Amino acid sequence: MTYIGTLEASSPVYLSHTKIMYEYMEVFFLRDYKPYVAIAITALLASFTFSACTPITTIDQAADSAGKGDSTSTEASDHPNTITPAFFSEIGKTLGELREEYPEGITIVSLDGFPDCAAICFGDPEAEYLYYFFGTQSGDAEKAMNEYEDELKCAGFLTAAGILFPEMDEDMSFEEFFALIGVEDYEYFGEDVITAEGWLRFTYNDMEVMVNTNEPTAGGGWDFTGEEIVKRNAPASIVDPERFNANQDLAETDMFDAQEIDLPLYYPGTSDNTEVKEAIVLRYYGHCRTENGQRIYDISMIYHRPITPEDYEQQYKIVINFYDLVSHENLQTISYIPPLGMDPGSIKCGLSIVDVNADGYDDFILDLGLFGHVYHSACFVHSPGGTYAEVAGFDNLPYPEYDANDGTFTVEEPGEFGYQKYLIMEDELLPAN
Repeated sequence: MTYIGTLEASSPVYLSHTKIMYEYMEVFFLRDYKPYVAIAITALLASFTFSACTPITTIDQAADSAGKGDSTSTEASDHPNTITPAFFSEIGKTLGELREEYPEGITIVSLDGFPDCAAICFGDPEAEYLYYFFGTQSGDAEKAMNEYEDELKCAGFLTAAGILFPEMDEDMSFEEFFALIGVEDYEYFGEDVITAEGWLRFTYNDMEVMVNTNEPTAGGGWDFTGEEIVKRNAPASIVDPERFNANQDLAETDMFDAQEIDLPLYYPGTSDNTEVKEAIVLRYYGHCRTENGQRIYDISMIYHRPITPEDYEQQYKIVINFYDLVSHENLQTISYIPPLGMDPGSIKCGLSIVDVNADGYDDFILDLGLFGHVYHSACFVHSPGGTYAEVAGFDNLPYPEYDANDGTFTVEEPGEFGYQKYLIMEDELLPAN
């Protein structure tokens, strides 16, 4: 269930899975389905498009107010129950300034502030809040922080709901929480938004707020409960979009040099590359959810120019690497040889990430393009232990179309209804009709 909530509304407004996937693709890193001829980086956070709400104070008013005294918080004038934390006064300070003021602080990669990206922050890991600068799914964030410390400005904070809204003295229902802080409109994401389920999004003090309402798991992940409760210790972030966008533009120029692969690019059918021996045809990378927490996936299709007759059977190879989000340690590598006759130039959908085996974690569907006159795809699913496995036989299905409503694939094969339906149980492909 996903809806936009309004306290005055008698019922929520429901949005379809398809609409959410495309409307919030940039915000939550819901996946870009186009194939990338060049090296694709899906880790760049786009500007937020948040819902409207009733403003309490502007961020500049809040900062000025907080900076006038030594108290830990100040009261917003037009909402007597609303308190603005004093640390708001430090928004806009450069990273260099903060490093001088707090020499004990360090660069921190946090997974708590946003549903599907790492937040690059500065501060003390044990402090009640961190200074937030930009977000990413991969790349050398430390390099960007060091290179632009005098230009990157604090764009917001990562903290807990009870720190951001100190008037909270207990866990609260959505209705109680939003009435307390003076916000009328908000968005709550349900299970149909696979990378943001259980998160709240709203505007406060002209800044964009995200709150995680999920339950933490023993393995370090989160469980979606569907309960409309905001807990005092819930991870929360608050961001000034203008400052964030400026930081993101700076970070992008310096963050991904280390991710380059030392292979030329090749696009099938171009005369310039006929003598290429080995090259990247396409590449995708970003985040995926496993039972052991979030991982970085890096998927490359590699072309090998055929020389012998045997080489024509293996012109293309797909290599999938999974890395630890923080250390970038390689956790698993899958090498897959597509069926003979694949035409990469006909790929349309590229990469789709959905939970096809209903285990609560991300699975991968790779568009392989045309084989003759028929489109085929490969499927790789999450397995127990946090690893991934190929679904055998899936790449033989003609035109597989996934139906998120019942979790099945419809294919253009003769059957009782003029087509055939399949489902995936664990890593096994089974008939569904």
